[in-house]
Amino acid sequence: MVYLACLVYGSLDGPIVGGLLIKANVFGWDWRPIFLMQRPVGIFGLLAGMKYLPNGKSPHRSKLDITGTAILVGALSLLVFPLIEVATWAGHYGRS
Repeated sequence: MVYLACLVYGSLDGPIVGGLLIKANVFGWDWRPIFLMQRPVGIFGLLAGMKYLPNGKSPHRSKLDITGTAILVGALSLLVFPLIEVATWAGHYGRS
């Protein structure tokens, strides 16, 4: 439930705060101060996680899932490769 609350909060408040920062034009940097927000939020999340999340050490070692890793690499390759090459393909098939 905590994950859902974080996702909803980020999806709703992120564009609003980002728009306000762009409109305020902090230091005359246009859109760049948006990235300055990530630092305090990340530091707060790291400190809160260290305090409230349980230690993730397991009494037994887990093995690397070779099959799952291979499927993931293959799936991501099949997704990313066409996205990279679409500009090349469009040049061959698009205009004459």
